[in-house]
Amino acid sequence: MCGVLAISLKTNKKNDIGKIVDELLSQLSHRGPDDSGKKIIGNSAIGMTRLSIRSNQSDETPHSIRNNFVAYNGEIYQYKNNQNICIPKNSHDEVEAILNEYKLDGMYSYAILNNNEEIRIGRDINGIKPLFCRKIKNGIAVSSELKGLLGLEKVKLNLGAIREFLVYGNLFRFNSFYNGIFELKPGYEGLIVEGKFKGFKKHKLFESTELFSSSLNSIIEKSIHSTLISNHEIGIAFSGGLDSSYIVQTVKANDNQKLPIKLFSLKNVENNDGVSNIDSLTRLKVSNNEFKLFSKVINPQHFIRNTRESVQILSVPHSLTSNALYIELAKLIKKHTELRVLLTGEGADEIFCGYDSYKSLLNKDSMLRKFYVSKKAKYKYFLNINDIQEPSFIKFKDIRSAEKKYSLMPLLNRLDHILMNYQIEGRVPFLHGNIQQFAAMYSFNNLVTKEQTKIPLREEYERVFSSREHKFTKVPFRFNLKQVEEELVSECLTLLNKFSHLYILSGILNNRIIKFIRDRKFSNEDLLFLFRVLTIGYWFEHLENSNIQLEFSN
Repeated sequence: MCGVLAISLKTNKKNDIGKIVDELLSQLSHRGPDDSGKKIIGNSAIGMTRLSIRSNQSDETPHSIRNNFVAYNGEIYQYKNNQNICIPKNSHDEVEAILNEYKLDGMYSYAILNNNEEIRIGRDINGIKPLFCRKIKNGIAVSSELKGLLGLEKVKLNLGAIREFLVYGNLFRFNSFYNGIFELKPGYEGLIVEGKFKGFKKHKLFESTELFSSSLNSIIEKSIHSTLISNHEIGIAFSGGLDSSYIVQTVKANDNQKLPIKLFSLKNVENNDGVSNIDSLTRLKVSNNEFKLFSKVINPQHFIRNTRESVQILSVPHSLTSNALYIELAKLIKKHTELRVLLTGEGADEIFCGYDSYKSLLNKDSMLRKFYVSKKAKYKYFLNINDIQEPSFIKFKDIRSAEKKYSLMPLLNRLDHILMNYQIEGRVPFLHGNIQQFAAMYSFNNLVTKEQTKIPLREEYERVFSSREHKFTKVPFRFNLKQVEEELVSECLTLLNKFSHLYILSGILNNRIIKFIRDRKFSNEDLLFLFRVLTIGYWFEHLENSNIQLEFSN
């Protein structure tokens, strides 16, 4: 796991490209405490910081292979060379697979510089590893995180994106809160020449023939085992739900796994999410010498503080209350261990339709609109903006394709940014191998009924592990804002006052908003709206504290 950057400047300008690269490297230092390096050829450069997971200390940073210099972030678990499925033995094999443009199964982003000053940048098909691009006056800058890109020159905030986010809690019509800054699309590669993008192409999809001859469990088992490759100890984020239990049971059965395996859990006493002691693992038929559990009860007093930190890490506002919980999880891990790799169950709910809210959905655009939009339309009134266009969901064939973009992508950004801020590589076994292709063979009605969700996965778990403890839908990994309603209101009013000039420029601050907050008659949806107002304020605070020059654009 590493940090990646690239710079390509126009050839008719004189620039100190080394200074720019060094500044971007310093902003990515937390992603690679073991080593860092850069390669400059003319007006093009790449850089890399390295957190050693599978690589050797002697590996070059960036890698140098056949007149190509490669900055690489992530893991490739397997690749397809013609009809052969190959498993890379080290980071050199991974980089070779990228250069040869094989079909890849993994989580990765990269920047490749050749002697002609051309740069190729790419990203895994699920978007697990981020890669941000910024068009600057004299070229293109690329980085694993937004932080360094924001300081290169004045930033223009997208007013339309801010308003859409406040109303709906997501970006539908807009791709970014910043004009001229965007994420490379998952599964795409871009070519940069002389400070300009010259084109994009889509990666080849990894798929093996076992998809049509294997059981769901064998495909899940193979994917989980592939993510266990590491030179460092591996832990598991364990909520007690179906997805993390499936990972725990499968890892336990792996004879090559070092024992005891470390489990990390946040206990929410309000909804009984998470586990607090090893005794609760008896239903998983494990012994104390197989697992060691580290658990912590969620403290509501830490929520506001952690939310502020999450915005600072992401450099954007967000609507995920679970981001603050992820920070608590990372702190729990670092307090008790030197762990560098964490397996998580992210993605399983989106591809197998696990959330309870899916029960009311049909595969129609009108239902997708109801799912994402209709309950939140009243917040146009508070902002006094009736001209926000409602998003269209016609391009999505079903809820899973929409959820992958609007629900899963923010979760994956959270996984990467927050864990990497604490030098932990987060891995997502349910998004690798052929699991997604297998899940896609089930229709929505085969996955969800009025009584149950994620049906095939539950049935397979019961069949393989002879257990029925996951008969009922588990509560989502979220924080109940009712627990901090007073603090939330107080902090919002403080931020609205402190950054009133920026709230006004954004079209947020008006008498309706103030009255709404002071009346304190909040539904759960209202509290989520208020939470978005809060993270907008922390975003303004972060930009101001970072001395970012700002202007606004519609």
